[in-house]
Amino acid sequence: MVAHTLEYTDSNQDQRGYAVKDSAPRSRGKIDPMARFGQLEPSNLKVGYDKLKELQDADEQVKKIFSLEYADDKEIQVYRKSKLVREIQKDPTDYSLPVKIAVLTVHIRAVAKQLNISKKDLLAKEKLLGLIGRRRKFLKQLRQTDFERFERLLTELGITFTLPPPPQAIRFHTRRYLEKLVVRRKAREQRLKALGEFLTERKNRQMKEIIQLKKELGLDLTEEEVSYIDSEAESG
Repeated sequence: MVAHTLEYTDSNQDQRGYAVKDSAPRSRGKIDPMARFGQLEPSNLKVGYDKLKELQDADEQVKKIFSLEYADDKEIQVYRKSKLVREIQKDPTDYSLPVKIAVLTVHIRAVAKQLNISKKDLLAKEKLLGLIGRRRKFLKQLRQTDFERFERLLTELGITFTLPPPPQAIRFHTRRYLEKLVVRRKAREQRLKALGEFLTERKNRQMKEIIQLKKELGLDLTEEEVSYIDSEAESG
């Protein structure tokens, strides 16, 4: 990519004294077009075209059109995912935890590559954290069920798994801290007691209003309402 730089020097001023653009372009560095393939061969056919019989006997120029060299980033990612899944799968119908972890690894690397280009992409960052969390969950399950397959998968995918830090040592509470806990517990009990009394009073008030309204309308009372009237009569 070529960019013009603005140099404020005596040689770059016109007759009116304004700075003008430097006529000599300055290069910011060339981007290697083969970098997006990584370890893939650009001559490999894209996913879906590698099994076509027509392309097997076709001319090299025709194969080149359907190869990774003319593929976009999404098609290259699909090829990477398909290639990695084929290496992990035991058979075409295998969709076990290792296969899911491999698929998530491909997506994680693609999103991480996007974040390296645009570091302020918050949506991509949120997506990356979600994918890492899902993969960590699957890795934890695989570690508990098949530890040998777990270690072999880490080597095949070139990833690491870090265990959570051990719990910190138990802190011995001081007398002052325990006294604060007692005060907080008593205050909480008082708040709960006051809340219970308030709710009971509101329920009784609503029950009285419902019973009075039903009597005025001539409606039958429920068993709960009848038992409430009996309890009020006994307490009164």
